[in-house]
Amino acid sequence: MMTVVIRMLKLLWTNVEQIQFPTDLPPLSEYRKKKLALIRPPVARRCSLCAELLLNEALRREEESFTLPVNIETDAFGKPYLVGREYEFSLSHSGRYAACALSDAVIGLDIQVLSKYNERLIRRFFAAREQEFIFNAKDRDAAFTRLWCRKESFLKAIGTGLRLPLDSYDVSAEQCHLSYQDTAYGFCEFQTDDLFFCLCMPADKLPSEIEPEYIELP
Repeated sequence: MMTVVIRMLKLLWTNVEQIQFPTDLPPLSEYRKKKLALIRPPVARRCSLCAELLLNEALRREEESFTLPVNIETDAFGKPYLVGREYEFSLSHSGRYAACALSDAVIGLDIQVLSKYNERLIRRFFAAREQEFIFNAKDRDAAFTRLWCRKESFLKAIGTGLRLPLDSYDVSAEQCHLSYQDTAYGFCEFQTDDLFFCLCMPADKLPSEIEPEYIELP
């Protein structure tokens, strides 16, 4: 398969625990304001807010005339998109971390803190081969977290949400490609001590590797 080099890919992440937000926060999108209004747990609110701040930073680095707030709307399936820009973006947060991916190609990003495998969830939401992969793994927690991260990033890339049942596709193969609406999607992964990253993109535009950039938000 010929690889088409994407022109732009930015992948930023941060730890939200130590961030002290000033009272004069930068203007937020209406999309973010509505989401924050529905979130009560303080850490979850910080993660949601930081995800947009990371998106702002990624756009600021790409656009000389970048101004706030960003204009975000959702399509018929609820997938967010940037109005008036050709970039694709995907946001994710887990535990005390938030992350953002920005690209000129279709993209889905998911991050997951290392979690203890849950047999009930695995039996309910994972395909048969995925279940076998996890239960036969030496480290079931890592196997469970890695596959969950893959599955979520794929759903974000194709934009269907849970309209596509989680157990209807299999991401257990080491070199995994999935087809959806005549497009083949692939995965690129990165792992820290306790955090898994998974980027899902059309296979012909997938980078050979990723190294997310950690930044400290003000």
